Amino acid sequence: MSHDEVTLLGEKIDGLATRVGALEKAVTALMARTQQHEKVLRWLKTAGLVLLGVAVGSGLVQLNDVVALVGTP
Repeated sequence: MSHDEVTLLGEKIDGLATRVGALEKAVTALMARTQQHEKVLRWLKTAGLVLLGVAVGSGLVQLNDVVALVGTP
């Protein structure tokens, strides 16, 4: 291989390394956001179950209605 070809190959490798680094940062940021969303969804699920329990306990909602909702996909 000539010197120019080796130089060009080195530049392409540097470019690819830069792109891989940027991709790694994007994936890391996406994983962090996903973890935050999972925490929020878990909190909302817990809050929903608590509110449903309060509604059933107070007689506002009948248990048969809840069972029908849970059984329906």
